[in-house]
Amino acid sequence: MTDSKNHSYWKLFKHIVLKGFQGGALLGLASAPYIAYHHVDSFSFSSGQDLSATLNVAWKITQETSWKAATWGLAGGALSGAIGVAKLSIMDPLDVQGRVEALSESKGQLEMDRFAKYSAIAGGTLFALKYLVSTLSNIQGVSDNTWSFDDVNKDIFNMTSSLLGAVVYGAALGTAAGVASHLIFKPEYRPRINKMLTNLFY
Repeated sequence: MTDSKNHSYWKLFKHIVLKGFQGGALLGLASAPYIAYHHVDSFSFSSGQDLSATLNVAWKITQETSWKAATWGLAGGALSGAIGVAKLSIMDPLDVQGRVEALSESKGQLEMDRFAKYSAIAGGTLFALKYLVSTLSNIQGVSDNTWSFDDVNKDIFNMTSSLLGAVVYGAALGTAAGVASHLIFKPEYRPRINKMLTNLFY
């Protein structure tokens, strides 16, 4: 009984954090028009800019939007997690079990989570590949007299941390895109915001 109770609490807590992350990432994605306006406004299309320069601006817009999505997503997940801990601490175990069962039968919630998951995987993978391609293309030969294990270890650490950041940013942007796509193309399953807030705070 105790294991089943703990499992239900943990499952509902994960759902609360996930919804906070998804909502925060979606807010970050909403900043894309402003970011795009800022960059396009300073970009002169009449000065004979080539395709490479245009794609570079588009990539900068994507990068900044992904940073916003990741930042707001992590903040949303942390905030909803804190609220979830406080809420779960006063909830009756039967109510928790009932919520978990309702979520497992909610076609809209399950479908949105699938949209978000697959989009996050795609986004994280694409950003990682973009980072690796850019890094490999910029690798410079190192002469024998400057080569050392310390340099190599430092480069590996920097590359690994940057790659992880690229995956997180891409996954956050993908999550937001997946949620937005579900809201746009599956209007019959759009969550009722008032109901969601009621379930979270009361």
